[in-house]
Amino acid sequence: MFCLDKKVMFQLKEEKCVPGARFMNDCNGCSCTDSGGAACTFKACLSEEPTQTGCPYGPAYIDQCDNDFSCIDGRLYGFTRKGCLPGQVSQKPRACGPRGTLPERSNRRVFCHEGIVKLQSKDAACLPGAFFMDECNRCTCGSQGTAGCTLKACLPPVIFPEGKCPEPKPNTFGICAESCQRDDPNSCSGGQLCCSNGCGHQCMNPE
Repeated sequence: MFCLDKKVMFQLKEEKCVPGARFMNDCNGCSCTDSGGAACTFKACLSEEPTQTGCPYGPAYIDQCDNDFSCIDGRLYGFTRKGCLPGQVSQKPRACGPRGTLPERSNRRVFCHEGIVKLQSKDAACLPGAFFMDECNRCTCGSQGTAGCTLKACLPPVIFPEGKCPEPKPNTFGICAESCQRDDPNSCSGGQLCCSNGCGHQCMNPE
């Protein structure tokens, strides 16, 4: 169904659209081009109806598009809405395995259970057989809901000064010496960055 010259008209979906016509594709508006193709907006549309009732994946999980799903009253999931990359499926649980990495959430525990990435509060008893990461340490949940973790000494996160390096000026060169290291946040002081001078690297004020 489409609109052309203020008239509502119908055609098969596989047919080329009529130039100048307008129609809706879910929540996205589309306009037909002179070549018979369609140009549409690219919004993430909310489902009008829940795709299923109940919460078969537990109280909370993460889908392939990195959305957080939380069970509401044991009936259906409420969730955040992020755009999906090609190949990802919205609402389908993100798979995980023994050697895989897990996404991070600052206020909740992300863990792998029964091959699905799930969520729970950090003070909750973990599910038997699940595993999660505590900084750089891997934790495995026992049958009593307690976790056993490795005891590695985790390095603090690397924090670089804010800003970006100024671009070297055309046809100018600095001293050809490496007076700092770009991958070392402590290589420069006073909020400076290790930047290229056109030949080597030296500490500079960020832009």
